[in-house]
Amino acid sequence: IWLLLEHCSQGDMKNFLLINRDDIMEGLQNSPPNKSLNIRLLIKWAHDIAKGMEYLSLKKIMHGDLAARNILITEFDHENYVAKITDFGLSKAFYDKTTYAKEERRNVPWKWMDVDFLETSIFTMSSDVWSFGVVFWEMLSVGRTPYPGANPNDTIKEIKAGLRLPPPDEISQIKWLVECYNEVTKKCWLSNPKQRSTFSNFVQTFETYLTT
Repeated sequence: IWLLLEHCSQGDMKNFLLINRDDIMEGLQNSPPNKSLNIRLLIKWAHDIAKGMEYLSLKKIMHGDLAARNILITEFDHENYVAKITDFGLSKAFYDKTTYAKEERRNVPWKWMDVDFLETSIFTMSSDVWSFGVVFWEMLSVGRTPYPGANPNDTIKEIKAGLRLPPPDEISQIKWLVECYNEVTKKCWLSNPKQRSTFSNFVQTFETYLTT
């Protein structure tokens, strides 16, 4: 069996953010219009990912491991960077089912996992929505790891009790971006999966921000 994949020359988003952190931070603080590594690029990436996840959800496919490390960056015209979803090793087709019970819980990437999954070991189509919120935090923190140095058991208890990642320090001086972060993640991190937003709604949200 041969599997043909597009070559994404810039590697994964996590490393791209870390390698280009200084330039991106400069673009966040005082971005000239002609510079590619700026705030608009991060919003555009969020839109790219939301579009990809919207497509998957319409096909009733759950990704199951959405994180910056599993987003690849390619480029057109040298500086027009595009984010594309990859690594479907944990993906699951739901079709007529609405939930999926994971059989093994060893080595799960808990920092990206839906709080409902941490409680029940059951995935739903809304589990990816929770993970998307963490990916958005990773992007706006320019590659930092969520809950740095946290003890898994203690932090999971705190998440179940209502702990959520605050806006990253990197964007603290950009009022509209903090508001965007709060708007998006609030809809991602509701404890009840049925109350979370859809990726179609996120596509519209980011299109509004890109337009304005």
